[in-house]
Order: sequence, then C-alpha cells, then structure tokens
Amino acid sequence: MPTLLTLRKATRRGVICGHSVGSAWPEDIGTHAPCSGTGRSPVFYAYTPDRIFAAYDLRRLNEPEYDGYAQDNKEGDPLHKADCCWKFVSPTVDIDWLNKSHITCTYPDAKVYVLASSALQKRAPKIAAFLANAEIDPKALNDLILKIEKDKQPADVAAKAWVSANRSTVDK
Repeated sequence: MPTLLTLRKATRRGVICGHSVGSAWPEDIGTHAPCSGTGRSPVFYAYTPDRIFAAYDLRRLNEPEYDGYAQDNKEGDPLHKADCCWKFVSPTVDIDWLNKSHITCTYPDAKVYVLASSALQKRAPKIAAFLANAEIDPKALNDLILKIEKDKQPADVAAKAWVSANRSTVDK
C-alpha cells in the first residue's frame, strides 16, 4: 500500500519540497535536495515492505480513507464509484495523466499471495506446507530488506540469521 510519509524530524507538517522519489532511495532522504538546508523534510509516498522503514524514523501522515475507484477502466468493479477519492489515469493511456488524475485518499492494502507449483505438494510436502502457512511481520521484512539492499548482506545469510533468531515464529 502506498503511504504518505515524512521524516519524524520534520519541522513543519505537510511541507512538500518538490522532491520526486523513485525506486532508488538516496542514502539520506532527510538531506536530499531540494529539501536540504531548508529545515524541511520531504513528503513522499512509499510502499512497504521497503528498507526505508527500517532505516529511517518515518511518520505516517493522516489521509482520508479510501472509498473506491473512479477511473473508467474500473467500471463494473464493486469498488467503482464515479465520485470517489481515487481516480488514476495511467501515463500509458493519456499523456496528460497527471492533470487528469485525482487522488485524495489512502490506497487499500494489497493482498499478497504465495504461489507454488501443484507438483511441489508431492515432491516436497514440508516445503509446500511451509509456503502455504508463510507469514512474516512487515517490520521484520523491512529489516531483512535493509540488510540485503543497503548492508549488502547475501540474502541466504540474512534469511538464515532471521530463521535462527526467530525459531518460535518459524516453528508455528
């Protein structure tokens, strides 16, 4: 789910510094231009899981609750409402997408599914059962992503360390 965030050290609420954040995060969001030297923190959307949630002291800003989709491609969807808070026009559909989009609320939580081949049930039933019941706390996942992406810890090393430290969770 995209979440509107700012750093906790923000001196003013709701200040937007014209900061556009892509998928490559600067090592210090708080001093990233054009906010650096202004005493203001950037306001941005981010998805979790992501390493920034483990690396920075972020504050979620309050937004109105999601009440449905307004865009044309969602007609027929049970969540479609012509006058709701979420109307997004894709840049692949219209060059003027930004002006035609109107989003004034949160986005609903996404559902995440673990998929495996049906043959796995026969080949490795314990692994299939593990995947069917796999759950990880978002904070723990953010910490793992930070270790792998920023600290450059090999994924297998980070995963083994997490499993060792969280045996009671793994054994559920």
